[in-house]
Amino acid sequence: MVGSYIDHTMIRVEDREESIDWYREKLDWVVHREVSMETFDLIFIGPEDSDDDDHLIELTYNHPDDETGEKQTYDFGDAWGHFAIAVDDVYDTYDELMERGVEDYRDPDSCGGSYAFVKDPDGHEIELVERDL
Repeated sequence: MVGSYIDHTMIRVEDREESIDWYREKLDWVVHREVSMETFDLIFIGPEDSDDDDHLIELTYNHPDDETGEKQTYDFGDAWGHFAIAVDDVYDTYDELMERGVEDYRDPDSCGGSYAFVKDPDGHEIELVERDL
């Protein structure tokens, strides 16, 4: 479609604060804006130098049920694949994330040396793909 671009990608999270902290601490991302509704919160997060015209990740957190207080849970499947972050050196980035306590998932060597994968606290796959930045 001419005159269009990808605005954001939405992923559901079970623990709002844990997810925000993970993206801040592990990826050095910042919250760009938040929208709080009656039953859910939307947290738009991405690199610090992003703005509203850039592709952001929307963390969607559903509030616990008002009557029961139970958290809404999800059956996370693998039909949704991943989102990718361009990095200038996949090995250095992967090593840095391992030092920050990110779970070892698929290192660059297991992916042919040009990309790797990590997972966030909800198990969403994040590809680290080497690009000329």
